[in-house]
Amino acid sequence: MKRIISLILVALLVAALFVGCSKSDPVGTYKIDMDSMIEATKKESDKAKDMSNEEIKDLLKTIGMTEDSMSLEIKKDGTFVLDLSGDKTEGTWKQDGSKLTLTAENDPIDVDFSDGKITMEVEEAGMKLIFVKK
Repeated sequence: MKRIISLILVALLVAALFVGCSKSDPVGTYKIDMDSMIEATKKESDKAKDMSNEEIKDLLKTIGMTEDSMSLEIKKDGTFVLDLSGDKTEGTWKQDGSKLTLTAENDPIDVDFSDGKITMEVEEAGMKLIFVKK
């Protein structure tokens, strides 16, 4: 009987650990994943579908968008800094499951946070920005 109770307690402890770890922590510094961003953009943009990845990278370089020039920092204090080629935006963030809401200048944007990646749709440009943790 003691063995059964011990096994049940161990099973409950393991289950509690999985439940406690199920909410991923987005805090950290992310860099743009250029290849994933280009592939996702090509799927949704008629303009980009016929271009090679290198052509798109070269085009983005001409406007200063490179992997080294684009980052997102999610801070533990509930703030964030988005740096797109030196154009920095600061604001606050909240998490609801796999959704992060980034708010800057009273303008919220919902982004997807899953598998350690943050995906932000930029409808005006017809592209998805995909950030991965550094």
